[in-house]
Amino acid sequence: MIKKDFYSVGNRDGRNYAPMKTQESFPSRAAFLSYKTGYNEALDGIYETDNPQFDAEINDLKAKSDMPALVTALNDLTDEQQDLLEMGFGDGKYAQEMETEEKEIKAKDLHPTQNEIDVGKSLSYQISGKNPEQVKQILDGGPVTINLPLVVYDYNGTYYIVDGHHRWSQVFLLNPNCQIKSIVFKNSAGDHSQDPADMLRDFQGAIAVANDGEVPSSKVEGGMNIFDWSSDKLRKYLDENIQDGMVGAYQDFYNSEIDKGDIENALISNAGLMLKSNKPIKNAPSRSVMPQTDTGNNAGLKTAMKGMTDI
Repeated sequence: MIKKDFYSVGNRDGRNYAPMKTQESFPSRAAFLSYKTGYNEALDGIYETDNPQFDAEINDLKAKSDMPALVTALNDLTDEQQDLLEMGFGDGKYAQEMETEEKEIKAKDLHPTQNEIDVGKSLSYQISGKNPEQVKQILDGGPVTINLPLVVYDYNGTYYIVDGHHRWSQVFLLNPNCQIKSIVFKNSAGDHSQDPADMLRDFQGAIAVANDGEVPSSKVEGGMNIFDWSSDKLRKYLDENIQDGMVGAYQDFYNSEIDKGDIENALISNAGLMLKSNKPIKNAPSRSVMPQTDTGNNAGLKTAMKGMTDI
């Protein structure tokens, strides 16, 4: 007979569960695994006998097939449901852990998972000429970090962006071969083989847990999605907005009398490559419902690194 109190499995709001302790709480890996086995057995018994509504609640949230519906549901969780989410949905297992590593990945080897990339957020800072040294660093191939590393999902050897699309596009449009510092989540766990769209759902669950049930959002300004722009429209935007500091950075880097027209040609060519080779995934959601892991002092990212919620 498993002693439930040993595993801190108690009753709260009519439901019996509690977060599992981390490996750091134990003197050895063996001691942790022994505890984990007993903990899971205790939870299995509770789920089977004490909480017949668990499956219904879990399946209801999993049934939110599109991201807008999921985000709405996550923003409307009760405290009880949020605890469930943090536990990994009461399947008798703690929220599933994933292997992570820091890597430097070329911009052209990263693929977007959202269907909107704002031209202004992609280009306005770099073409303003306010940071010529960063422009030259990107042209030189990096590696670069734009504010924070990208959050990336390695799915069977292909890298998909979870968070940081506009930081990625800033780099790509200047130099697709530039390396970007990234935190990579790998689908190495046997039963954690979600495709990129499913992984976005997992991250939103982690963010909901980290932010007390609130999932932040942001939008692309109307008419500014680069995936909808022609080369002529992009050239007009560049012609009106490229500043002297940007031109000077190119001239310094190449030690050549490069003019604004040359830079426009290069950026438009890179945009064409992006539209051809780095299209969004099938059924990619809009920016408004994409994971924002950097909110709350990176709380969403830290939670995801501890264990995905497996929605």
